[in-house]
Amino acid sequence: MSCRARANPPATYTWRLNSRNIDQDEDNHYTLVGGNLVISNPIKNKHVGKYTCKATNDYGTVVSREAAVQFGYLDFFSSEEREAVYVKEGQGAVLLCAPPPHYPDELSFRWILNEFPVFIPLDKRRFISQTTGNLFISKVDSSDSGNYSCFVSSASIAKSVFSKFIPLVPLAERPIRKYPADIKVKFPDTFALVGQNITLECFALGNPIPQIRWRKMDGELPANHEVSMAGAHLQLYHVQYEDEGTYECEALNSKGKDWHRARVSVEGRALYLVY
Repeated sequence: MSCRARANPPATYTWRLNSRNIDQDEDNHYTLVGGNLVISNPIKNKHVGKYTCKATNDYGTVVSREAAVQFGYLDFFSSEEREAVYVKEGQGAVLLCAPPPHYPDELSFRWILNEFPVFIPLDKRRFISQTTGNLFISKVDSSDSGNYSCFVSSASIAKSVFSKFIPLVPLAERPIRKYPADIKVKFPDTFALVGQNITLECFALGNPIPQIRWRKMDGELPANHEVSMAGAHLQLYHVQYEDEGTYECEALNSKGKDWHRARVSVEGRALYLVY
């Protein structure tokens, strides 16, 4: 972190973390180069916080604004073995990802089948929530047998980790039963700023495989929308005030239907005027 003050005679510099003076002799992670503070091999729980720089000479002292520091990290998954999941053919299945501690929140999720780098393909029968990382299979068949691992990536720190394998064991049942649509991925009430892009997720278990339909309860879907992931994603691009309202996803098959509604609220960006 850089710090430089105009001073005559030249200033000397000290840094504070959370209002406490930093002592380089007590913590060799810190190095002061001129007014610049270098943190080598930072420890996420020790070196995060609010930093200030103080410049002093014979005629006075000035203190910088605070700089909040938070380090990006993605921990490894637990080394504990994952329990097998047994599911009758025709029933739906949910495999939990449970991503490890991380910062920032933006992660992407894929699932490995049996070995890296074999990733499961996504279609109308299989869906990965990019909110939780969980894998949903609307109806299980014998071809789903195998070992599954949640693969988590953080683009901001260019790191990926994967979980212990979860065995999925389909249980043969004849005849294969039918099940009504049952929504398991439900988008929450969502707040967006004007101009942002948002994605709403909705996915259902059931046999036959449910179809997903989207609607806006108080009008037509916005022109700036796109439905993807075999219907499981509703994407709203460059949202405007008129896009605000209650949205519904409906899942239906020949055995029944289910629906979920939540509200999208759109707020204006702050405008600062300088006089």
